[in-house]
Amino acid sequence: MNIGLITSFIISGILILMLGFMNIGVSQNSTEVVLSQFRQSQKYDVQELVTFDLPKIGYDFNLSIDTAIVYGDDKKLVFYSNVDNSSDGSIETISWEFTSTGINETVNPNDKVLTRTVDSELTEIKTGVTLFEFAYYDSLGSTTSLATPLSNDDRAKVVQIGVTLKIESDEKVKTRTDKEGSYLITMWNKRFSPRNLKNNLN
Repeated sequence: MNIGLITSFIISGILILMLGFMNIGVSQNSTEVVLSQFRQSQKYDVQELVTFDLPKIGYDFNLSIDTAIVYGDDKKLVFYSNVDNSSDGSIETISWEFTSTGINETVNPNDKVLTRTVDSELTEIKTGVTLFEFAYYDSLGSTTSLATPLSNDDRAKVVQIGVTLKIESDEKVKTRTDKEGSYLITMWNKRFSPRNLKNNLN
């Protein structure tokens, strides 16, 4: 029996196994990267809408609105604004709400429908949102948020509004070290200080 031939077969087998494991690892990493980029893109879509709306709370083309915030709790915010900056001064009612309605199109049990309503025009956002939360503050930089739902008095005291957004992948991503797999997570936190809230007016 040729020892050299057997040795070459063994070495070839080891190399093939190593290449196989490496390809699996590359494939898993590529999947994770693609899903992560996709979630980042979805986060930016929601982020852009929120960043467009919230600074305009209480805004009117001619002057500020007396009652800016109509309702506020940790899952829902309703406010008045001339959000489209129309010269006729028409005031819209804008509502953001993180509902308890699950998304049937995904296998992730944690994602829920996020809604944005401008007057009667409803937009359902189904981008893997698993957390969308508001917090309200009566002074700049405060670390203690107001109790929700906001009382009539507290609605007039709001100076800053914090938003926390969490988006997860539709499916779990498995790796060699995590056989069960886990959902990829993207987070975003921001505080807004709408200029047209009464306490923010110069």
